Amino acid sequence: MRKVRFDLVDRLILIPIEMVNSFMPMILITSVLYFLGGWFNLLWALTAWLAASVFFLMFLPWIPTREFSTKGLILGILISIPFTIYQFSQLDYSIIYKLMRVIPMGLITTALISYFTLNVTGTTPITSWTSVRKEIFRYIPVLAIMAGSGIILIVMRAFGFGK
Repeated sequence: MRKVRFDLVDRLILIPIEMVNSFMPMILITSVLYFLGGWFNLLWALTAWLAASVFFLMFLPWIPTREFSTKGLILGILISIPFTIYQFSQLDYSIIYKLMRVIPMGLITTALISYFTLNVTGTTPITSWTSVRKEIFRYIPVLAIMAGSGIILIVMRAFGFGK
């Protein structure tokens, strides 16, 4: 039986394809997040885009779950940690304000990274159609709820809640 190769070089070839395919949606997402939350949200969303299109493919075998969407959730949490630390290191804001900046962006970026990593399943030789279908039906509702909750919280903050 033949073994399927999907080493680092094969994965690095996919990075430009993933970046081009997700470029226009990320421009839309980052512009909306910039107008709702400023540079902090813009930088966080760009970091999430790079994590989903570059870091995920580089570290795919070492992220410790089998399903791609849970690999994306783990990567999203890891990417959110530096932004959370930065936000809570600011002394001139209240705890509510800090939470209203960190929680929505954490939900949105983790959902985005997980969604983009779920899209990669079709370009890899290590997935089957039935497992991809099962993963989509299991995780897309969860990701939609996460992203929707984050958007609602960002809109609430933009209209003055938590200041």
